[in-house]
Amino acid sequence: MSKSDLEKFDDLTAEAATWRARERAGDMISRERAELEARLASDTAFADAYLGVLRADDALDAFQGAAGADLLASLDPELARDIGHAGLIPSPPRPWWQPSRRGMGWMSTVAASFLLLAVASLSLFDRGPMSTMYETSVGESRTIMLKDGSVITLNTDTRLSVALASQERRILLERGEAYFDVAKDKARPFVVVVGDEIVRAVGTEFNIRRRSDITNVMVTEGVVEVKKNLPDATQGDTSRPLPVPVSLKVGDDLTVDHEGVRTNTLSAEELAQRTSWRRGMLHFKAKRLDAVVQEIQYYLDKEIIIASDDVADLMVGGSINTQNVASFLKGLELNFPVTVIERDSVIIISYRERRDAGATASGLAIIL
Repeated sequence: MSKSDLEKFDDLTAEAATWRARERAGDMISRERAELEARLASDTAFADAYLGVLRADDALDAFQGAAGADLLASLDPELARDIGHAGLIPSPPRPWWQPSRRGMGWMSTVAASFLLLAVASLSLFDRGPMSTMYETSVGESRTIMLKDGSVITLNTDTRLSVALASQERRILLERGEAYFDVAKDKARPFVVVVGDEIVRAVGTEFNIRRRSDITNVMVTEGVVEVKKNLPDATQGDTSRPLPVPVSLKVGDDLTVDHEGVRTNTLSAEELAQRTSWRRGMLHFKAKRLDAVVQEIQYYLDKEIIIASDDVADLMVGGSINTQNVASFLKGLELNFPVTVIERDSVIIISYRERRDAGATASGLAIIL
């Protein structure tokens, strides 16, 4: 790398560290976040620098504690105090005579400086492919484009990490749901690790959900292979769920839970309904209310409680806007003899004290 290339990389790394420090501080507005994501998608050199900064940011966990503070203090006591005030690591006591001079902009600058220091330190080691973490909050969805051209859409309350290496593209889905549109690259298989399973593809589209220790995989295009995330020596052990790899094609639906492995074939209509969350909608057709509530619960911070089995047995259908679940709950009161009571941390659905004689227990259609 020439001197000019090194200087350019240093400049990009400094810029990436500044962006990351602001993101870490939580003071980025939506327009700025969109600007950052556009820059990452369009500028490969900047994306590489940003990945290096993210890798350094992950290494900050090593400094979370007294040992990390002591190590940094031995290298630069003043920087250690500044970083401690920035909230990155515990701070050694500041002498009483040293004045406090803190501000959010200044702390972001210090944080960026520390990230640059970490980037420089990590460049001395080879720790394999760098990973980038992506996350959505409750009720939020997000679409990201990877450097290889693959697109991942994250549903509500989802967390995953991405590591792109020369021989493999590896995703770790920690929780939630994501739709994968994988760019074809036979030399680099696309692997998703989810719970105890590994989903392997080359160029295809599929949906994976991980909720409450239950893993579900649906294929909408191409073929994927699902196997246990275990050493090869244990593959074929019939005492374990999914003892041998399973090949899934378009329409195949696989669920793994404590009861074992179940497979099913979905129609094109069913696939569209199950993946409609990507368009901000949930579609139901003649479904029990408790099953519908289980789905919409992921889009709400409050817990929904169904007060009785009679209410749980109500059959509902229609479409729900994931950004306006409250309207669905209001619709329940209009179409059924139920009352929806919202409190600080819960929503309770119960029968009204007096049931309307003409009320029915089926046929609710709410289009929001």
